[in-house]
Amino acid sequence: MVDQYDDIEVLPDLYVDGQYTIGENVADLGGVQTAYEAMIVALGEDAELDEPWFLSQQQRFFVSYAASWRMMATPEYQENLILTDSHAPDIVRAVQPIKNMDEFYEAFDIVEGDDEYLPPDGRIVIW
Repeated sequence: MVDQYDDIEVLPDLYVDGQYTIGENVADLGGVQTAYEAMIVALGEDAELDEPWFLSQQQRFFVSYAASWRMMATPEYQENLILTDSHAPDIVRAVQPIKNMDEFYEAFDIVEGDDEYLPPDGRIVIW
């Protein structure tokens, strides 16, 4: 997980520090994986119902998760957060944890070559 986050460039020549943010990154990934499973259990047979929605239930889950991390910030503020906050930046927290979930790829038909693609052998499962 440290290596995965170390490779994320947030601003030109400014990367997430995977070691510094490891605790929160594990929490984000474990939390979203657990929340997704809870949704599937709670919905039961209704988990696959798409009507009358444009997006499937699974897609709505991932869009809502990502949207919960919306934030407006100047590059200077982002740089300050990257250097001082034990959390990865919000824009990273919105996408990186779900890139580790096979369900994300299934929900949006993400394939190799897509921007959000992470090879299966590089995906991390916490719980």
